[in-house]
Amino acid sequence: MPAGAKAKDNFLCPKCRNREAIARRVSLPKGVFSDFLGLKAGGRYLVLTCSLCGYTEFYDLAIVAREPAAELKSVPAPVDAEI
Repeated sequence: MPAGAKAKDNFLCPKCRNREAIARRVSLPKGVFSDFLGLKAGGRYLVLTCSLCGYTEFYDLAIVAREPAAELKSVPAPVDAEI
């Protein structure tokens, strides 16, 4: 499953409660737009836009592409050694 597909499938617009979204991947150049939104320039983002009302959310692709914590290989916790 490509990065962001799960985010699009789980989308629920907080404004109108619509479940359909339009997904795009964008790279933001340095400039007023990225500074205004508080996004890092040169960063790659997944943009989800509600297909009904236009509400838009930005997700950092570096974070979205990671595996969910539940799917990560479980590693036993280290045991504290008594000294």
